[in-house]
Parts: sequence; C-alpha cells; structure tokens
Amino acid sequence: MTTPTHSPDEWQPCAPGQISDVVRRLKTAHRRRVLRQVVVPVAVVLVAAVVAGSYMASHIGPRGSLACNDVRSYLAQYQAGNLSADLMGRIEAHLSQCPDCSDHAEKHHGQVDAPAVDAVAGHDVPPRTIAWTDVRRHSHAR
Repeated sequence: MTTPTHSPDEWQPCAPGQISDVVRRLKTAHRRRVLRQVVVPVAVVLVAAVVAGSYMASHIGPRGSLACNDVRSYLAQYQAGNLSADLMGRIEAHLSQCPDCSDHAEKHHGQVDAPAVDAVAGHDVPPRTIAWTDVRRHSHAR
C-alpha cells in the first residue's frame, strides 16, 4: 500500500474569510433544503385548511343554520310562504349571508317548478313552469 506524499508546497493558505464564506454558503443551502422539505408543505396544508374552512363556513354556516342545498330545496315553499316561521327565519338568515343563494332566489323569484308547488298546495298540476302568481293562487285555494 502506498501512502500519498504531499509536499508542503502543495498546500496554500486560505484567504482571510474564505472558510467562513464556505460555512455560510453551506448553512444557507441547508436552510433552503429545510424550507423546501418541511415549511413549504406545512404552509400548503395550512392554506388548504383555511380555504376549506372558509368554503364550509360560507356554504354550511353555523350550527342551526341551513346549508345551501337545503335552502334551494325549500325555495319554492319559502317563496309561497308555506313554511313554519322558524324555518322561514332560518332561510332569510341564510339568504342574507349567502350571495350565491340570494342570487339564485332572485333569479327564480318569478318562476317555480310546478312539482314543488304541488307538494305545497296539494294540487295536481301538469309538469310545467308556472308564474309566481300561480303559486299564490294555488296556495290560497286550499
């Protein structure tokens, strides 16, 4: 086995601050690696949780309130005024807080599906779209 021989002339002294620069670069590279491996995924999960939470809060609402799909299913009966005062109040509260459902209610205020009116008014009406005045007439005819 041979041992490498180095002459003292091969080694040169480092310039002042050269070793500390290398150490600083290695520490910076290590910090960046940690950021990529740990901090960025945690931040992504936190952002996703905040987005999901805000979506849930706007579409499900606090305890005792109605979800958007519930409000839309009751919309014909709500517009006809054929719901309990408690349910009417909960729907009104939801509509005041939810722009999507409020827009949906405004778009469909003049027209309601006949099957929904049949369920409310108890009349046999052929499936068609009827005007809001027809809803009033059917609900008062009972």
